[in-house]
Amino acid sequence: MPPALSAEEIRDVNTRYHDVAAGHYDAKWGIDFGDIGCEQVLVKIDKAVGHRPDGWARSLEIGAGTGYFTLNLLRAGLIGEATCTDISPGMLAALRANVAALALSERALVLGCDALAALRREDKYDLVFLDPPYAMAVALAGALSRELPGALSAGARVVSESDRRAPLELELPLRRERRYGDTMIRIHEMSSQ
Repeated sequence: MPPALSAEEIRDVNTRYHDVAAGHYDAKWGIDFGDIGCEQVLVKIDKAVGHRPDGWARSLEIGAGTGYFTLNLLRAGLIGEATCTDISPGMLAALRANVAALALSERALVLGCDALAALRREDKYDLVFLDPPYAMAVALAGALSRELPGALSAGARVVSESDRRAPLELELPLRRERRYGDTMIRIHEMSSQ
């Protein structure tokens, strides 16, 4: 059995893969920013949350890729303003192109930074999406649990995606958990006080 990769090696491999894949990523995965994509994202939110939410003023997506989830929620009016982050230069270029093509530049900020740097900004969010590389979820859990509360507004929700066999275990109040094959979606909700 080959030795396990370090967190830095996993990050490097993940970044290089996404840099190469960025140019054709949306086509490969059938990502759509029209009516179909918007409806798909709304159905996913309904299933994950359990109902159609009223929406959120400010969101943060860590590991946004080309922006499928957040940009479609912006288009649907469920998010007022969004910050989207990624560490892959290729994905960031694709994300910026999608923001421009969808005329969302006034409502979507794109940042090239890792999860912890994103959470250490002065901003507060009502909704945070976490989609770290599955192989890094366990290693990131402690640091994310420490940094998240400082970035969250009262009543904020945190939606995380990870592998069900090695889930992202956050030390935040868990509201709901859903499994889709090998994928685990967890929704954490901060106190509204």
